[in-house]
Amino acid sequence: MTAQAAFIVQPTAAYIAETTLIPITDPDGTLVPSLTDGTQTLTFTPGTFFAETAGTVGWSTWSSPPFAENPFPRVLANYTASMLTIDLSLPSLVFGFELEPDPFDTHTFAAEFFSGATSLGTQSIAVVGNAGARLFALDNTSGLAVDRVVISTASADIGFALANFRYGQGEIDEVPEPGTYALLGAGLIALALFRRRR
Repeated sequence: MTAQAAFIVQPTAAYIAETTLIPITDPDGTLVPSLTDGTQTLTFTPGTFFAETAGTVGWSTWSSPPFAENPFPRVLANYTASMLTIDLSLPSLVFGFELEPDPFDTHTFAAEFFSGATSLGTQSIAVVGNAGARLFALDNTSGLAVDRVVISTASADIGFALANFRYGQGEIDEVPEPGTYALLGAGLIALALFRRRR
């Protein structure tokens, strides 16, 4: 992974604001071999994922903030897949998606991000299948844009679902939490008092 590439583990306000969501608009039960918003097109290999809605009979659980954008997203699901390749028509500096396995136990998934033949890094997360969806995302400011992602798991034929596909062309500028400002302020005050005592 290049020095400027960073994995994003939660869909923060900055990540959501600085990326574009590709909506899943097909009715539940529809086979979706590709997804587009008119600018970015994602092509799935194998193209055997079906549109569902989390929280329904089709896909019963998801995660909630801060680990996922919302608990009832539209998802693309396959109940036996253990690998998927996503090709991006528009190479993007930022690309991400949420993932949850089909069984309710924990399975480790890896998402390797590529720019051509160059690997930009692999994000590996142990994901719980019962309301445990997690974000897999890369913010790469090195100039090498993501054009392909390979998702895999060592657990054979367990299946998984994906949601909230997002892409962007700029660096994610995280806004510090209020607690960070308080800690910084306390540190500056302590430094000023220390210097004054000397």
